[in-house]
Amino acid sequence: MSDSFDFVVKKDDFHETAFLDAPSEAEISLLPEQALLRIDSFSLTANNITYAAVADMIGYWKFFPTEEGWGRIPAWGFAEVVRSGVDGLAEGDRIYGYLPMSKYLVVEPTEVGESGFIDATPHRADLPAAYNRYSRASKASDKVARDAQVAIFAPLFATSFMLDDWLTSEEVFGSDVLVVSSASSKTALALAGVASPLAVAALAFEVTLRRRAALAAGFVFATSPWFLI
Repeated sequence: MSDSFDFVVKKDDFHETAFLDAPSEAEISLLPEQALLRIDSFSLTANNITYAAVADMIGYWKFFPTEEGWGRIPAWGFAEVVRSGVDGLAEGDRIYGYLPMSKYLVVEPTEVGESGFIDATPHRADLPAAYNRYSRASKASDKVARDAQVAIFAPLFATSFMLDDWLTSEEVFGSDVLVVSSASSKTALALAGVASPLAVAALAFEVTLRRRAALAAGFVFATSPWFLI
């Protein structure tokens, strides 16, 4: 196997996997408006399996195309810019965002700024915009040490923030009680942390398995109106 690879799964049977040889860094040609990212790390959770399970419906296979019949499951993680002709994006810059389970990714950065950039690669233009945003990541050692936690929790924290914003805008649909299932899931834990307190301070209950109650309770803020049942 080459030192550059793509990890793929069969679209009709996720149990069947393979490592496909991919071009090495030296073999990848870039256009002036492109940059090359070397993928350093990413998280692998049940969320990635969801990406595969609903990939045909939402379009997740389209982000990182590969051989016919196979798919590259997306993941959240960190990469380093190893080549770039794009103003404002230099070699050595660290990036956080939506990545394939591969060694390299070619991106077409636009709207490059202090916070990051948007990948304008043509085949991604009609896909959900949230996945095309890449953030700059700190090189500080104390921040790098937290890469694993960020890769695991940050994606679903954003989901929780949007849920809270939606519930707040709808004034919790006039309800006095909000019931959140799967209380030990990352999305539910983050929602408990960002709850605002849901416009009308709705009393919220989280439902989880008894064996996971202690885990979930450890994340619930004492100042928020959340209770586990």
